[in-house]
Amino acid sequence: MRTAGRLLLALAVLLILGACAVLLFRKPIAEAVIERAAAGAGVEAPAVQVAALTTRGITLRLDSAGPSARVEVDYDLGTLITERRVEAVTVKDARASVRVGPDGVHIQGVTPQGGSGGGELPFDRLIIEDASIALMTPEGPAEGAVSGRFVPGEGGEGRLRFEAARAGTADFALEDGVLEGTVSLSKSGEARTEMRLAGDLFTPLGVARGARLRAEGSASEWQSWPNATRGQGRVVIEQVAAAAAENAVVSRMSEGLAQIGTEAERLSLEGAIEGVVENGQVRLFTSETGFLAQTPNGERLRIASPGDAPLLVWSEGTGRLVADWDATLSAGAGAGHVRIALEEGGIGAVEADAALPRLSLYGVETVDLSAKASGVWPRLDLALTAARARAEVAGTDLRTQSLTVPLTLDASAGVVLRLEDGECASAPSLTASLPGETMVTLDAVRLCAGEAPLWADGAAAGVITAKTARTTLGALDVAVREPSATARMQVGEVLRFVAQVTAPRAALGDAMALNEVRLTADGTAADAGPDVRITLERAVLAQTAAAPAVAPVTLAGAGRVTGETAQGSLTAKSKSGVLLGDASLRHDLETSSGMARFETETLSFTPDGLQPQQLAPALRGLVSAATGSLSATTEASWSEAGAKTAGTASLDGLSFRGPGVAVARTAGLSGEWRFDSLMPLRTAGAQPIRVDLLDLRALKLADGRGRFVLPGDGSLVVEEASFPWFGGTLRTTNATADVSGDLDAVLTAEGVEIGEALAYLDVDGLSGEGKIGGTLPLKANGFAVRIEDGHLAATTPGVIRYEGAKELAQTNQQTKLAFGALEDLRFSSLSATVQGPLDGELDFGLRFEGTSELDLGDKRVPGRVKTPIIYRLNIEAPVLSLIEQARLSTDVQRQIEQAIGERSAQP
Repeated sequence: MRTAGRLLLALAVLLILGACAVLLFRKPIAEAVIERAAAGAGVEAPAVQVAALTTRGITLRLDSAGPSARVEVDYDLGTLITERRVEAVTVKDARASVRVGPDGVHIQGVTPQGGSGGGELPFDRLIIEDASIALMTPEGPAEGAVSGRFVPGEGGEGRLRFEAARAGTADFALEDGVLEGTVSLSKSGEARTEMRLAGDLFTPLGVARGARLRAEGSASEWQSWPNATRGQGRVVIEQVAAAAAENAVVSRMSEGLAQIGTEAERLSLEGAIEGVVENGQVRLFTSETGFLAQTPNGERLRIASPGDAPLLVWSEGTGRLVADWDATLSAGAGAGHVRIALEEGGIGAVEADAALPRLSLYGVETVDLSAKASGVWPRLDLALTAARARAEVAGTDLRTQSLTVPLTLDASAGVVLRLEDGECASAPSLTASLPGETMVTLDAVRLCAGEAPLWADGAAAGVITAKTARTTLGALDVAVREPSATARMQVGEVLRFVAQVTAPRAALGDAMALNEVRLTADGTAADAGPDVRITLERAVLAQTAAAPAVAPVTLAGAGRVTGETAQGSLTAKSKSGVLLGDASLRHDLETSSGMARFETETLSFTPDGLQPQQLAPALRGLVSAATGSLSATTEASWSEAGAKTAGTASLDGLSFRGPGVAVARTAGLSGEWRFDSLMPLRTAGAQPIRVDLLDLRALKLADGRGRFVLPGDGSLVVEEASFPWFGGTLRTTNATADVSGDLDAVLTAEGVEIGEALAYLDVDGLSGEGKIGGTLPLKANGFAVRIEDGHLAATTPGVIRYEGAKELAQTNQQTKLAFGALEDLRFSSLSATVQGPLDGELDFGLRFEGTSELDLGDKRVPGRVKTPIIYRLNIEAPVLSLIEQARLSTDVQRQIEQAIGERSAQP
C-alpha cells in the first residue's frame, strides 16, 4: 500500500508539472515534460497525450508499460503557480496490474523511486472512477474495480469489488469468490468500512465451502493511521460449510463429537462477532443470537457473550474468555457457562458449570446431569451429579440414581481423571442387568481411588464397595454383605480387567451362607460376551440356622465365565483341614438356571481323628468316639421355577457312643440312603437301616433291621424296626424322634422266651418256661429314656422255678409257703406292669396265677399238695444298673423277701 500511495503522490506532482508546462510551453513540449517527469517517478515507458488545455484545467491520457488512465485536472492558475496545488484530480478509465507476493505489493510497470513518499498531497480532492485492477497473487489472478472520492484532511468514500476463480496466498486463498465493500472517512476522524465475501476459503486450518461473510468496522483518527487509538469491528458469518476431510478444526471436533455419538463430518457456521480495540485492549462480543455451529442433521452448538459482558478481553498479553453456551446434540442437550483466564503461555484459571437434562457420553447415559469445574489449567477439580445414569458394558446394563462423582482432571499429558484420597463417587444403589435377565443390585455403592488413576490413556482403576449386593439365581436369593472389588481395566475394542473381590458374608437364601469370601476375576468383556477366569481363594460355606445341622466347610477352586455360561470346580475341607470332597457347578446366564454337584471322599472316623460332630454340630453331645466310614453325594439345581436339592449317603459300620446319655452305644450302623431334598433334609421315601447293636445299657438290642423316613420337618420317623429279643422279637412302628434327642416309641414284644429272659437276668436258681409279649412305650428327652405304662403278659402257660427258695423259706411258715410256691410254679397267666426310667428306679407290678405243689406243714395233710396260687408282687429297684453291677440276684432276693414279708401268698 505504501507503493500505491507513492504512485498517487508522484502522479499528482506530474499533473501539476504538466499543467505548468502547458501554460509556459506549447502542447508538444508539455507532453514531453510530463513523460520525462513520469519516467522519473518510476513509470516505465510513459506516453502522454494532452487532449485539452485551458487556464482552468487540463485533460490528458497517460499510457505506459504499467498503469494507464484518462486524467482530468481542475486548478486555479495562481494557486497552481504559487503553491503547486490543484483543485481536483479525476482519474477515469484507469487500468493497473498489481502483483502480490512474498516480497510485497508491486504495481506492474512502476519502479518506486525514493524521496516522493512524504509531504502534503498537492490536490484538494481526488476522484477515481471505475479503475480496473488486475490483482496477481501466488494462487492466481483476481479482477477488480475501484472507485472513490477523497479530500485530504476531510475524508471521503470508496468502493471496491474483486472476483477470482482462485486467488490468494499459500496460507489464505479464495476460490470462485467475490470480495466487495465500501470505505468512508469522516472529517471527525472516524473511518468506517463494510465488506462482503463469498466463495470457498482456503486457510491453514482447512477449507470453508460456500462461505458468505459480512464485515463492518470503524476506527478513530484515520488521519494518523496506522496509529489509530480506537477501533471496533463486526464480522457476520452468514454461511460457512466445513468438512472434516478438509478442515483440521472440524476434524478434531468431529473426532470429539463422534465419541458422544454425533456425526459432524460437515459443519455450517453462522453468527456475528463484534470487536472493539481501545487503548491497546481488544474486546469481542457476539450478537444476542450468539455464534452457531450446526451439523447437516440439525445438531447444534451455540456460543454467546454473557449478557452485555464481552466474550473475550485481551490486553498486554493477558485476557479472559467468558461465554454462555447451549447445545442440542444426538448425545444430549444442555447449557452452561465458562470463564477462562488467558495468558501468553496459554490457558490459566478455569471456572465452568453445565446443566444437561440428557447426555450420552462414552457409552454412559445420564439424566439431569450437573457439572462444575474449577482450577488452573491443566489441572481442574470436577464435581458431577446426576439424577439417573445408565451404561452398557459388554452386554451388562448398569443403572443408578442420585450419582455423585468428585474428580480431578489432569490434562498436562493426555487426559487423566483421578479420585483423590478420601473422595469417592457414590450412589444409593446400582443395578446391573446381566445377560439372561439376571439382575444384581448394589446398595450404598461407592467407587474410590485405587493404586492407579481412575482413567488414563484408556486404562481405568478403582475400588468398588457397597453395603450389600443382591441377586437371584433361579429362585435362590443371594445377598452379599459389604462386598469390595479392587479393579483395573484397559478399555478398547475389548475390555480387559482384573478384580480382587472380598466379602465377609454372602447369604444363599435363608438356609446357607458363604463367609470370608476372597476371589480374583481376570478376563475380557466384549459385545460377543464375557470371557472371565475366576479363582476362588477361600470361602466358608455354612448354614445360617442357630443350631446348624452341618458344620462350616472351607471351599477353594476355579471357574470360568464364557458367553452366557459359568462353570467351575471346588474342593471342600473341614475346619481342621480334612479334605471332604470335590464339587462342580454350572450356571446359564441366559436362562438363569444351573446345577452343582458335591461328592465326598470316603470319610473314615477314628476316635483321635475325624468325628461326626465335626461335620454335624447338632451331634455334639449326642455321639462321640465314632468309628466307621461315611460317603455322600449332593446335587443342587436352580431355575426360575425354583431350586431343588438331592443326595445320597452311604454308612458302613458306623459305631459311636450314644446317641445321647440314654443309649450307651450304637454299633454297626449301615445303610444306603437317598434324599430328595437337603434343605430341608428329606428322604426319598422310606430308607433301609441296619444296626448291629443298640445298647440301652440294661436293654441291649442287637441285629436290628428297619426303615426310616425324614419327612423334612426336622424329625425322624422309624416306620418299622425290629430286633431279635430272647427268642422272640422286639419291634416298633411309626416311632418318632428329633435331633434334640426327644423320642416317642412303642416297643412291642412278641414270642419272648421266658427262659432266655430269666437267664439274661443271671439270678442264681431262677429259670422258667413259656412265652410272653406286650408293649413298652418309651419316652426320651435326650438325656434319659423311661418306660411309661409298660405291660407284659404270658401268651402261653408256663412255669417259673426258683431253687433258692428253700434257703429263703427257713424263716417262718408263711415265708416258707411263699417261697415254696416258687420252687415250681406252673402258671396259667402271668402279667407285669413296668414304669420308670431305664437308668433309675423301675416299678414292677407282677401277678402270677397258677398251681404249685406245696408242703403245707400240716400233719393232717401229709406230703405235697397241688395248690392254686395267685402271686401279687410289687418291686421297685434300679434293675438295669443292678444288672450292670451283677447284683440283681441279691437285690431280687431282698425285694422278694421284703414283699412277701408284707404280703402273704393266697392259696
